[in-house]
Amino acid sequence: MALLRADRIRIPVERRAVVARAAGAYRYVSQTENNWCWAACGEMLMQAHGINETQCSLASQKFKLACCPSPGAPHGCDKVAWPDQVYPPRLPTFPVDGQITETRLIQELAAGKPVQVCYRWKGSSSTHVALVIAQLAQGRYGVLDPDKKVAQATYRFQDLATAHGEGDWIMTFTF
Repeated sequence: MALLRADRIRIPVERRAVVARAAGAYRYVSQTENNWCWAACGEMLMQAHGINETQCSLASQKFKLACCPSPGAPHGCDKVAWPDQVYPPRLPTFPVDGQITETRLIQELAAGKPVQVCYRWKGSSSTHVALVIAQLAQGRYGVLDPDKKVAQATYRFQDLATAHGEGDWIMTFTF
């Protein structure tokens, strides 16, 4: 998983504020290593559920290495991982091939469950994950993206489906 191509995306400050208010129990965390979008999302999810895990503790467990401290994790720690193979059993994670429907997204959010989207960038095998945490007004959704260049943003469903025009939503993780 690689960093989002955020240099092409401009998020108005007022939209970031809307997401911050909607985040509730979710505290935004940016990824501390290039390939740790999965770990940053995991930290945000677990902290919201009272599970004390950090990006480097998740990576340490996954790769059987001492990946703390981070940033600056040792060689061999800055790798990709799939959320359903990393997040602990206390946070049941269910992979869904492809994107879910907007109706299902609304149902998950209405039940208080965030949805983790996985993007594949156009012309690349690189992927990236982010958390959809809230349904907002005017057909928009609040997103916590571990890429600090994007951070807290709002998107329409079609923007989520096309990775903001940069790729495709290829997988979903529900909780």
